[in-house]
Amino acid sequence: MGYTPNFSLGVWCGNNDNSPMEKKVAGFIAAPLWNAFFQEALKKITPEKFTKPNPVSNEIKAVLKGEWRGGTTYLIDSISKKTRD
Repeated sequence: MGYTPNFSLGVWCGNNDNSPMEKKVAGFIAAPLWNAFFQEALKKITPEKFTKPNPVSNEIKAVLKGEWRGGTTYLIDSISKKTRD
């Protein structure tokens, strides 16, 4: 996966029969394919820079610090996969 402000590209390599691939083989296929395509695409796209976000506050959100502040617990039925009351 890779992206610019106006373009994103992901490449997936795998077998269509769900059989496992050797990990290093996929990397030798996906990375050069992704790079070659992205290099050509960037030639045709107007360059843009990312804009720096304007934070509302300086406080780091709890979830980004790994804190869980939720308190609601849900039970899910193992057969219907629906929540139980």
